[in-house]
Amino acid sequence: MKKLISLLLVVTCLLAACSAYAETSKYDYSAIDESMPVNQPAEDVEDEGGEGTIEVAEGSVEPTGDAISVEGFIPDDADKVIIGSDDRITVTKPGQYPFSTIAYMEVTGKCGDQWVCTGFMVGKNCLLTAAHCMICPNHGEWAKKATFYFGFKSKSNCLYKYTGGWFGRAGTNFPNHKYDSEALSNDWCYLILDKNVGEKTGWLGFNCASDSQIRSHTYMVAGYRDYKLKYCWGGAEPCDSKVIGFTADDQPGNSGGPIFMTDNQAEAIIIAENEVRQINWGRRITPDIWSWMQKDGYK
Repeated sequence: MKKLISLLLVVTCLLAACSAYAETSKYDYSAIDESMPVNQPAEDVEDEGGEGTIEVAEGSVEPTGDAISVEGFIPDDADKVIIGSDDRITVTKPGQYPFSTIAYMEVTGKCGDQWVCTGFMVGKNCLLTAAHCMICPNHGEWAKKATFYFGFKSKSNCLYKYTGGWFGRAGTNFPNHKYDSEALSNDWCYLILDKNVGEKTGWLGFNCASDSQIRSHTYMVAGYRDYKLKYCWGGAEPCDSKVIGFTADDQPGNSGGPIFMTDNQAEAIIIAENEVRQINWGRRITPDIWSWMQKDGYK
């Protein structure tokens, strides 16, 4: 009985938070705690990151007609970890699949700001993250350089370090120069890397999940903060066609990390947290993102 009551309380919290998001996205931005740092600042970013360009996904792109469920890939020589179910676990072997697919990102913006984020491979050459991980919301400036560490323990101890070039496409360039609900609903970005990094790191599969599928799943969320990769579990509730709310722990630095299931299929991207409402938000992986990815050279 106690377990049932606890479950009902969690569901009620998710529904209330998502309802609040839906209302404030139309009328005001009080559901988003703008005092929270969008990115975790960094002070010791190396000046060797790869360079690239980013474009905003404007207009529409024709659906390809292909399946919108992509299978993940585990390299033949990769170690694979059996994922437990404890809350807020520090990953001790980040080089093991599926954690090997998750990148610790150090980014320098054209505005001069430096920050850290998380991203994850979803193909041979494609990395998904949040738009605010590659664009500074305060200035609307693109990233100038970015370095990606996979299987990160330290800068001298990681599975793979990528400092090559990339082309990116994002859902927004933060025209209001702040992180409001409009920015939140379009906070996605992918990078087409110059090398097939996924052949070394592996990649997660991904789904464009329906509302009923999201409600029925238990998700893992994973991201880097203070040089450590942590994960935990939680349920989720659709807020609208673009955003989900989830209760699993999340902090700055985790942004851009995957929200995925035990079958290593990602269904959303970590984008924001709100301590006041005790809810975190994810950007759903939607068919338009998949169509843009294929247009831009996904493989």
